[in-house]
Amino acid sequence: MNGTVGALMNSSPRHQGRVSAPRVPDSGVGPKVPSPKWVELSGQSLLNAVPDAILLVSREGEIVVANAQAESLFGYEHKELIGRSLESLIPPRLRPENRQHREIAFSNQHVQRRGRGSQLFVLRKDASEVPVEICINPLTNQAGTFLVCVIRDATDRRHSEGLKMLDAVLRETRESEERFSLLADTAPALIWMSDSDKLCIYVNKSWRGLTGRSLDSELGNGWSEGIHPDDLRSYLDTYAQAFDRQEEFRVEYRRRRHDGEYRWILDTGVPRFDKDRTFVGYIGIGVDVTDRKLAEAALARVSSKLIEAQEQERTRIARELHDDFSQRLALQCIDLDLLRKKLSESDPKERAKVVQMLKRAKEISTDLRSLSHQLHSSKLEFVGLSLAVRGLCKEISAKYEIDVHFHDSGIPLA
Repeated sequence: MNGTVGALMNSSPRHQGRVSAPRVPDSGVGPKVPSPKWVELSGQSLLNAVPDAILLVSREGEIVVANAQAESLFGYEHKELIGRSLESLIPPRLRPENRQHREIAFSNQHVQRRGRGSQLFVLRKDASEVPVEICINPLTNQAGTFLVCVIRDATDRRHSEGLKMLDAVLRETRESEERFSLLADTAPALIWMSDSDKLCIYVNKSWRGLTGRSLDSELGNGWSEGIHPDDLRSYLDTYAQAFDRQEEFRVEYRRRRHDGEYRWILDTGVPRFDKDRTFVGYIGIGVDVTDRKLAEAALARVSSKLIEAQEQERTRIARELHDDFSQRLALQCIDLDLLRKKLSESDPKERAKVVQMLKRAKEISTDLRSLSHQLHSSKLEFVGLSLAVRGLCKEISAKYEIDVHFHDSGIPLA
């Protein structure tokens, strides 16, 4: 990967969108030309500094470079992205179109911009889809021809645009409350409106269907009665701060359903203004994200169980190495030492061979004990973190002849 990043940084500037390393004549004085290693590290740092996700894709459709934002966008670790097929990050229904655009980009060597005003999505590791905008830029260097894919998450923009469009519809149909109510009541999301006094003046049919309460019960401050007690203060603080600043806000909270069960709601609100740009309140959309929350919790539990199983297996292997193999090897060392003593002083060659075998056996025994300790520290299990780390520091000090100081505070003994 670093080699590819270095090639990216050193590609020819005549290609559109290329980044090239500075070339300084070596006159013997002044700044030196950056080393290739410096260029590679700087290239990766530069990619990670870009706010958008960046993928470098080969002709075969494999990812060869990915920045930190790409890891965040797709939910994969860096090592999982490198070598992965680009097609695996595209929803199946969009893959034929994606292959076509990629072939055109390699053939025509021109920049493509996709996603603005169209339904373009990528596929995350958890199988969820994210709306994006993509800029595809061909790149040719000494390593070959690649596509630089700059990918921007368009979720917030599309969400905000949807809210602004809804607000525009509201302004245009202000004289006809029935038309707006019909529009809002057909939406599957929870739609609400407040006035400039922070009081609720409208909730749609989906909202009333979730809560099982009448419109009059939700107006004013009645809407807050259905919020989970643990979430109420946080929601009100977020709402009040955004209201005073007249800025968009987004918050997750739990709202009580008509059957008493609490559902997780992702609520987004944007300020409303009239034609004179006078602030008149807020309009918001709430989406039920309970299923997503449950899936995340289940995934966390599975991950925890996997880590626990892995630790148990490491413990088993460590005990096998320490209690079985190390002991057997120790007996072998004893036998070799007895054999060494029995050999006659008149046969120095054979005696030297046995001594060498004994030395190697002891080295293997030491390595086995070290490996067993790395897999599972018995000190960590029986004496606690603080004493185990203190013992490790002493071992490092003795092994490498350096001073290692350790201080702890507030750590339980075991």
